[in-house]
Amino acid sequence: MFNIFSTKLDGFALNFSDTSLKVAQLGDKTGRVPRFIYGQAEIPEGIIEQGEIKNETVLADLIKKTISQVKGGKIKSKYVAVSLPEEKSFIDVLRLPNLKKEEVRGAVLFEAANYIPVPLDEVYFDFEVVQRPALSEVSAPLVDKAQGSAGGSMEVLVAATPKKIVDSYVSALKLAGLKPFFMEVESLSLSRALIKQGVNHRPLLIIDFGQFRTVFVIFVGQSLRFSSTIPVASKDLDYLLMKQLNITLAEAEKIKQTEGLWGDSKILDIIVPVLTDLTEQIKKHLDYYHSHSPLNHVPHFVEKIVLCGGGANLKGLASFLTDTLKIKIELGNPWVNVFSGSCKEILPVSLEESLSYAAAMGLALSVSLYD
Repeated sequence: MFNIFSTKLDGFALNFSDTSLKVAQLGDKTGRVPRFIYGQAEIPEGIIEQGEIKNETVLADLIKKTISQVKGGKIKSKYVAVSLPEEKSFIDVLRLPNLKKEEVRGAVLFEAANYIPVPLDEVYFDFEVVQRPALSEVSAPLVDKAQGSAGGSMEVLVAATPKKIVDSYVSALKLAGLKPFFMEVESLSLSRALIKQGVNHRPLLIIDFGQFRTVFVIFVGQSLRFSSTIPVASKDLDYLLMKQLNITLAEAEKIKQTEGLWGDSKILDIIVPVLTDLTEQIKKHLDYYHSHSPLNHVPHFVEKIVLCGGGANLKGLASFLTDTLKIKIELGNPWVNVFSGSCKEILPVSLEESLSYAAAMGLALSVSLYD
């Protein structure tokens, strides 16, 4: 059930947060534009709280309604890939001796018990070897004849989510008439959507600036290395603007996207407390990675930040963070692994709208028909 590294199967993706549901499906290209079926709906307060489903029946009805109202085509499959809540999950990279394939699972289970804060029999758990030492790093004298494995160390990505959380999502999906076959922690979906596959990347930080929480993801080489969730969110900007300017939520959203930090200076003055909190959290997480990154990660310092999520559309945010943090900031491109690098295709939806679908698109990529 909990298989974060599943093979491809025709289906579609559902990405959940406490306040919204997003649907996405990618398919074969027609001309220069790919088929992209998508839709979203607001989740009423109290249905999901901090990633935990409180009312499966209401959520199931909302899922069915949202699927029936998608744009770009129709959802015909009953098979669905689902995001698991970041705030309820555990994900990390373990360093182990360079073991034989058949020895890895036992070693991972033994080590993971020291890192995962709940008993392993209470979680769904999966792992993937993300790095083994190159042949040039292992010499003949380092061979361990007792184990038959070469010396050096390997890195294993592990992910776990409490069974009660996963089971509640499975139950709600079945009530909606769906068959969940692929479930993964949201940060893995973000990485798949925003990071060019098949390339060894220098350290970078993904920031998913969402409506009710922000997710940080460190990515190095070809794998996620660290993730974290904080309560600083785009809604905090809305509340400040609504209170200080005596405007509606819709008006606050419009100001963020049309004027943002480049309009009236009083807008920046109003929301600077939230932006200051965000930048301090970014610094804290960068410092943590820099002090804990393995010595074989060269360079050891994050060199770029990639922004996504609906909050990333705050006009001027990237420039503000660049000036404050003195690091390269760019808006993410959820289509980077959909289109070939040499093509100049027309996006089926705007890049700005795509940013809020990044996690859903990462899930859809795992089950799409793209080769």
